[in-house]
Amino acid sequence: MRPPFNREQAVRYLIIGSVFLFSLALDWWGLGSLMEQSDQAQTLTNNKANEEVSNILGRPGGISAAEKDIVNLEKLNSSLSKQEESLLGPWRNSTSEAMGVGKDWSKDGNKWKDLLVNYNDEILKKSGKKGDKKKVVLTPNFYLGLEEFKQRSPGDAQVPLLATQLSVSKRLVDLLFHVKDNTKEGYPTSCLLLSLQGPLSKEGEPTEVSKSKQKSGEKNENPRESYMIEIECSPEVLYAYIHRLIIDDFFFIPMNLELENEKDTFPKRSELVGLFSAPLVNEPNLGETRQSVSSAPTAPLLLVLAGKERLHAKLQIDFVSWGPASGGQDGGKK
Repeated sequence: MRPPFNREQAVRYLIIGSVFLFSLALDWWGLGSLMEQSDQAQTLTNNKANEEVSNILGRPGGISAAEKDIVNLEKLNSSLSKQEESLLGPWRNSTSEAMGVGKDWSKDGNKWKDLLVNYNDEILKKSGKKGDKKKVVLTPNFYLGLEEFKQRSPGDAQVPLLATQLSVSKRLVDLLFHVKDNTKEGYPTSCLLLSLQGPLSKEGEPTEVSKSKQKSGEKNENPRESYMIEIECSPEVLYAYIHRLIIDDFFFIPMNLELENEKDTFPKRSELVGLFSAPLVNEPNLGETRQSVSSAPTAPLLLVLAGKERLHAKLQIDFVSWGPASGGQDGGKK
């Protein structure tokens, strides 16, 4: 029979048991959390493969400097987002405007026709008469390239596509009027708007250019529609018009340009010299003929190089929409 514990043994075992329980309590309440944090710190240290980051965090005040860098990066990211919005915002808005998002005329054929009539009347009032060199002159029966709908309204199924064409055609004409009114020409030259053709033919079907793009089979998230404008104007107006197309909120891309000049041949050298030379005058006292130093001003250089000529230009202009074409039902936002 095993002898009972004496008092000394009982106290010893009691102390051992208390220490064991106390250790378990420490592990539960404190040591466990401390070990977990230690493991996380070790993992973070192991992930610092970049020696420069480790040096920054390890030096005095490194963490504070890193926090400031993070704040600066957040500010930079916010600034870049604002710049991106300043570039893409006008593009999205112009696409919505062109499609007539939320407008009845982008869905209803009769209301679309009413808008076409109003646009055409507005353009006629701004245009000049034949021979006018200060305003854009329209050819007879000009109707924004939508002559087919001069006497009838389109079907509602056609309207979503025609809505964009009407808006873009009006924009192209307005830009030409704006350029003509605000461009200083070396020699006043009449500006004649001969024709304007959109991506849809008179029958409301895609033109050959649009069909060729559709047959390419390429998935295009930003569809392009081709317009062809034919004008006669001065070199200054043509240059200003192309430049205005490039900077406009509507995303226009000038493409193929065909140029003709009223003069088939360049002026002869003798003719150019005559334009710059002072007229010959007689001086009785000397009894000889010579060029007068104080003669009348000669022709401007621009008049010599460009002459009184008028350019005949055919220009293809692509309109790029933001996002997939939505037929005027949404803004095409992503």
